[in-house]
Amino acid sequence: LNILGGNNSVGILENSGKKGMADIKVTNVGKADNSITGAVGIFTTNLGTELTLQENINVYGGNFGAFAADSGKIILTKDSLTGTSLNPDMYIKGESGKTEGIGLLASNKTSGGLIEANNYYLKARDGGAGVVSIGNGSKIELKGSVIDYSGMGYAVYSDGNVIIDLSDGKIILNGKATA
Repeated sequence: LNILGGNNSVGILENSGKKGMADIKVTNVGKADNSITGAVGIFTTNLGTELTLQENINVYGGNFGAFAADSGKIILTKDSLTGTSLNPDMYIKGESGKTEGIGLLASNKTSGGLIEANNYYLKARDGGAGVVSIGNGSKIELKGSVIDYSGMGYAVYSDGNVIIDLSDGKIILNGKATA
């Protein structure tokens, strides 16, 4: 699946309240020329909704790789850390000089979203943030993962009311990045 046209598009949406595995490979969210904004590769919402994917994802411009909201859950966990700087599990490329584009976003309106991306290599260049978790009950689990960030934004951002578990993981900061 490539999202290569339009704005505010969603590649995979799951809100059924059921668990599932996506047979669709989400490859590109946006285009390298940053001509698409507001697109979401994977979006889950509603209690009981769970979606598992094992594919690598590229995110360009002001777009989102994975977004879990209101008790929706996304599982991107790998058995072991196999991603590298040259071949990351998720690559976010924002527009130079801007802070837009987010790899993983867990948020809420009524209850928190959950993303599990253990043993995951996330690389962000010039994006707004690699990982963002905001709103009560939201959680991002990144045990044994690597967040490799370069830019003017955040490698990992929280509003202070949520959990981002990066135990046994590593953050690599470059440029004017903040953890």
